[in-house]
Amino acid sequence: MKSALPLLRTLGVVVLLAAARSAAAGPVFSNDFETGTVCHWDDAFPTVYCWSNPAGGQWTNAANWKHGSVPPNSSNIDVGIDVDGLSGTVVVSAANPVVHNVVSHASIQMDGQLFEVAGKGIFDAGLSSVAGNLEALSSGDLTVTGATNLDGGSLGANSGGHVTLASLTTASDLSVSVGGPGGEVALPALTSLTSTAGHAPLMILQGDGATFSAPLLTSASKLNVALTQGAVFSAPLLTTLDHGQISVSGATSSFDAPDLGAIDDTQIAAAAGSISLPGVLSYKVDTSLCSLLGCWKIVANGSGAAVSLPNLVTLTADGGSQFLKIGAITPGAQVDLSGVTTIVTENTGTALFEADGAGSLIDLSALTTYDNGSVSFVTTSNGVIQM
Repeated sequence: MKSALPLLRTLGVVVLLAAARSAAAGPVFSNDFETGTVCHWDDAFPTVYCWSNPAGGQWTNAANWKHGSVPPNSSNIDVGIDVDGLSGTVVVSAANPVVHNVVSHASIQMDGQLFEVAGKGIFDAGLSSVAGNLEALSSGDLTVTGATNLDGGSLGANSGGHVTLASLTTASDLSVSVGGPGGEVALPALTSLTSTAGHAPLMILQGDGATFSAPLLTSASKLNVALTQGAVFSAPLLTTLDHGQISVSGATSSFDAPDLGAIDDTQIAAAAGSISLPGVLSYKVDTSLCSLLGCWKIVANGSGAAVSLPNLVTLTADGGSQFLKIGAITPGAQVDLSGVTTIVTENTGTALFEADGAGSLIDLSALTTYDNGSVSFVTTSNGVIQM
């Protein structure tokens, strides 16, 4: 989505955009666009650029193209990378290409480049990308099959666009940006998302039907997920999301991860929306990792906002000079911790529960064990903490 791109670029990512263009454009290849084996170019089709070097090579080397020149950066350009005996890799390490449709039967290597595709994109021989971003805008449809390796960067889709990476199984420091209506990033083979030191990948899903789908994903680390205005996060097998953030805004937004249980040091926040994590049984926060602005970790903010951890039993605040803060901080906001029996404070850890405003509620109705000296309960403006 447009608004997220400057943020993603600051993370050092590269953008590959795929968007729809008018069907009035002429034919791209002499055979079927998706499966053809011949890229057709002559004076009748000056906007079609065909690869010529079976050994692969640099995108920016004019000698590798039948035109004898590199495709100009234009959403009117169609590109076919296919030639008899094709076996090499096409390397995109400069030029920030912009094209319309693209089909590549060669492996693509992207090194820190902006690669825009305004139409249909098919890479059927795999992709290797360092700090690269693949994004589909409008009705664009970008599909990558074959061996896929991503080191950093981002995936994105906007306004009905779709991105599918059929073979990606693991990724590190990967961010995602999806906008509605109907945008989708689908990673059907992904099992884990990891993060290296100093990185906190973003997943921004905004708008009706904006969807991230990863049916085999089981673990994610330091991932910050933000859903707004009817967006959907779907990872039904996810069990671990630690040291990250889950933020849900909007009554129709959906965070679908019913098996998620390990969320230590992850912030859970709802703003005029709701989130339920029935799989969480214990939750531990190291407050020494928090900023001087405080350590809000479970927060409902806004009328109708609700955070529910109904099966959470033990909550632990560990160390640091900051309070572990849990709050229903506006009128009508609610936090369901009705299964919590024990609050543990260790290594000088402290915890603060706050309900502020009429109709605000924190349910601690099962609580039996805690230290009065290190756990505080605050109600203001007719807020309620049920104990």
